[in-house]
Amino acid sequence: MPIPTRGCLDAPIPVEPLARGLPGSTSSSSSWLHPLKSWSLRESRGGSKQSIIESYGATSIDYQSVGVNEYVAQHTNGDGFDIIYDTVGGESLDLSFQAIRPYGHVVSCAAFSSHNLAPGSLRCMTLSGVFVLLPMLSGKGRSHHGEILRKAAQLAEAGQLKPLVDEFRFTLSQAQTAHEMLERGDVRGKAVIDID
Repeated sequence: MPIPTRGCLDAPIPVEPLARGLPGSTSSSSSWLHPLKSWSLRESRGGSKQSIIESYGATSIDYQSVGVNEYVAQHTNGDGFDIIYDTVGGESLDLSFQAIRPYGHVVSCAAFSSHNLAPGSLRCMTLSGVFVLLPMLSGKGRSHHGEILRKAAQLAEAGQLKPLVDEFRFTLSQAQTAHEMLERGDVRGKAVIDID
């Protein structure tokens, strides 16, 4: 939980947020934390994951059946979202540039490819890349990182974090299977591998 939670606790408090990628590990952290930050969260994922998304108090948007212009119109009266936290990258990040409001903020922890920034630039968006391991790898910002992790620990101890853990537990000999299932999207949230 510390790495995804760090990205969420360090984000600005939006009025009309959109998280992309739930219920994966990073974006489910944004759902664990949104009540603590007064987010009225929407999540662009649908289908079989809809009930999980709604159990976190988020509004599910089925991006596979609803286009970006349609859900922007429906959920923001066509204005766009104040902040978008993208945990997927690729095409999802490109769509974020179309869904952001003018002067909005797109934050991504998965911006590792080339993108056409024009749709977002025409909206005067701010784009932030989040690499939460940087403080640990470089030593820069380590004290701030520590503050966030201490806050996350307090929230966890108070029962205010709700991690999504798949019901199936893997043995160490099944680690490859667990990885393959994660890659296919067959695991709901975190996969647990028991090491005996």
